[in-house]
Amino acid sequence: MAAAPSRNLPTLHLITSSFLKEKWFQLTFCCQVLACPIILYFILIHSSYSLNKNKDTIHLLLSISASSPCAHQRTSPT
Repeated sequence: MAAAPSRNLPTLHLITSSFLKEKWFQLTFCCQVLACPIILYFILIHSSYSLNKNKDTIHLLLSISASSPCAHQRTSPT
């Protein structure tokens, strides 16, 4: 009887570890998708102030952010 619970421990450990890995992947993916536009926004603001609002640089950064992989991840085909 005492050996029965110890046999279930590896199964419980495998279930728990796979669940945590799945949740960790979802969490990191969401953070990457959310952090990408925020980082681009701060780069845009910083560059616009540091370069005295140079319009060419702002347009360049906007075109880079529109073509970034993050922008493609946020759009979902319907």
